Amino acid sequence: MKLEYIGKVDLRTGRIVGPDMDNITDDCKAHFGGNFVRLTITGLINKPSRSDRGHYHSVILPAITRAFKQLGHDLDPQDKYDLEKVHQVMKDKFIQPETTVSKTGEIITWPPTTKDMTKEQFRSYVDKVITWAGENMDVDFSFCK
Repeated sequence: MKLEYIGKVDLRTGRIVGPDMDNITDDCKAHFGGNFVRLTITGLINKPSRSDRGHYHSVILPAITRAFKQLGHDLDPQDKYDLEKVHQVMKDKFIQPETTVSKTGEIITWPPTTKDMTKEQFRSYVDKVITWAGENMDVDFSFCK
């Protein structure tokens, strides 16, 4: 069995921190308690650049928001909350949500996120968004090339 989690190394303490630390401890105890385990730490160094994210948020999302507005939706391409709404729609459409099973068996579905994507994953996501917007909403992204 393999358990995989993503965390961040605190610069000051060197400790691994993250939202799942309690779950990691519980899962390790439940699956491997009393046994030796191999711990492999790898870095996620290939993150999208600020430029990659900036282009998506300042060019692509506003263009899609304008297209939704032209379809009659009450959205403003210059309003950060409206841009966030469109971003959420795109994430829901193109990113598989993560699930967790609680101790009682309840399935918890986490909202999709671009936060922990690698550069390649983020570019693939943006390519899907651009293709979909071009094919389904007639958004012209030729100026981006």
